[in-house]
Amino acid sequence: TILVNTVTVSNLTINEIFYASSCASSYYFYDQYVELYNASSDTLYLDNIILTRQLGTIDPDMETKDYVTALYAFQLHGTGTQWPIGPKQYVVVAADAVNHSLYCVNSPNLSIAEYECFNALGNDYDVRTAANFDNIIPGRTTDYLINLVHNAVVIATGEEYTIDENDYMHIPIYTVIDGVEYSADPSKAKELTVRVDAGFAGVGVTRYSGISVERREPGLDTNNSTFDFVNIYPVTPGYFHEQMSIAGWFR
Repeated sequence: TILVNTVTVSNLTINEIFYASSCASSYYFYDQYVELYNASSDTLYLDNIILTRQLGTIDPDMETKDYVTALYAFQLHGTGTQWPIGPKQYVVVAADAVNHSLYCVNSPNLSIAEYECFNALGNDYDVRTAANFDNIIPGRTTDYLINLVHNAVVIATGEEYTIDENDYMHIPIYTVIDGVEYSADPSKAKELTVRVDAGFAGVGVTRYSGISVERREPGLDTNNSTFDFVNIYPVTPGYFHEQMSIAGWFR
């Protein structure tokens, strides 16, 4: 049986993901980030939402399951109204909220990030100017790092989840706010159910290219990232990139 319910389109969206990184010479990939956007005219609250790296494997039964599976999961603990995101506002969740251009000249300055992911179980530096999305899978000691070519990112309300014997997190689809799967190769098999994302962002984006994926228009969300996202350069943490179309290369 295939479950046909899809994720409800939300005013809170994943607007941009920088995963490819910039420095092949030093294999530097700590400059990754996820940007969120409030498309509504009201203030929303990020309290207790979960940011994940989805398990990057092909599950032949994923369309019959009522959950998605995360490899890493980080949560922004809050009181319920502690972490506002204003109307039409962008916020950046960095893997590490530092100026990465000091270590890789082409990397973004993420010292401007409002949030960063922090894993107290690993050797992770805590930047005090950014609020923490904290690791919530006890068996994981790694910071938030996503694959440079093919992976999926999900945000969920955080109200319900389970952790299995392999330290994989199962997140009920009804709690998923938004999800984006990206792949350099559009012929690759899907790793995230089409009920969350029916397509791929990032087609053609190679590792260490310095290219990110961003929504075609802020707030545009059809649950199909092939249509919703474009590839952009340079990256734009905290603001929207005016669309470039030089020979169609950025599309």
